[in-house]
Amino acid sequence: MSEYQILPIPGFERYTINEDGEVFDTKDNKQIIQTLDKDGYYRIKLVDQNNKRFNKYVHRLLAETFIPNPLNLPEVDHILAIKTDNRLTNLRWVSRSDNQKNKNGYNDLFEFVDTLPEDADEVEFYTGHQLQNYYYSPSLNKMYFNNGVRIRIMIPRYCRKSLIYLCLDRFNKHIQIYLTRLQKGLYNNE
Repeated sequence: MSEYQILPIPGFERYTINEDGEVFDTKDNKQIIQTLDKDGYYRIKLVDQNNKRFNKYVHRLLAETFIPNPLNLPEVDHILAIKTDNRLTNLRWVSRSDNQKNKNGYNDLFEFVDTLPEDADEVEFYTGHQLQNYYYSPSLNKMYFNNGVRIRIMIPRYCRKSLIYLCLDRFNKHIQIYLTRLQKGLYNNE
């Protein structure tokens, strides 16, 4: 049986956390109960040294305690987009933009691939918007997003009788990419 690394929680030294996200109060050596919030994240209640109460996300506490953040990135991303999977291997520090790009939307279960198709072309520009890490495969007629860890097959939506992909540009602005424009090669034209 392997031993877990157990460390004090920064800012809440009265508590310790292990690599599985189990939090203990060192005052009485009891495990703190986690609750699942309405958004699907595990949370716990902690008290700081001034007796002020805080609701904290378990994934955030894990990252602050165990995952280095040399770039001082503001958000913690669940790489697999499963909010209840708080394994350290599923967490990483990211920008707000990258976190938004990796979230599940509309209750979708995304499909992932290990590699991009050979003919996948990076979509860097679309109607005046700069994009990053989006790809289109003409042979498969599919769009992909690479979050740096895995490649997600994008899911098109219907908008005014047309299929579109909902994407974020480099400035975190929502844009709609029409499948018909991709099929006609109407992208990457600044």
